[in-house]
Amino acid sequence: MPVYNVEGVEQSDGEVFKLLPRGIYPAEIISSEFKEVTKDGSDYLGATYLSLGIKATDEATGLAVTCNEIIMLPFPNAMDAEQIRKSVAKLKLLQVATDTTDMGDALDSDGFLHKELRVEVVQKGKETDPYGIQNKVADYIPL
Repeated sequence: MPVYNVEGVEQSDGEVFKLLPRGIYPAEIISSEFKEVTKDGSDYLGATYLSLGIKATDEATGLAVTCNEIIMLPFPNAMDAEQIRKSVAKLKLLQVATDTTDMGDALDSDGFLHKELRVEVVQKGKETDPYGIQNKVADYIPL
């Protein structure tokens, strides 16, 4: 069994994850990848989604939080017309906020990498949820 030396590692203040308060923050997309739903029994099995890691930073405190976001691509087998409309609208909003509208309908996940934008961050969930309260991106805003 491997042994790790933790000498010099500071003690935790007991708060594992810090949260940003609700607000609008400068952000950068630090990861972007198309993935496929592979969970057996899912209505979305075989569907594709865009998985984003968005780092939002509070410039006043220096606190940076990474929000993991998923945008489902239209999947008519399991989405009704309203869900498809919302999915497309969210993708278009992301393109406008990151100035990547030149992609048109041929999306390239690498085209979003390291793009800067502003995001509206909210807190979602409850203390009793498996992952507790988390920051989520509610809106993408151009710089």
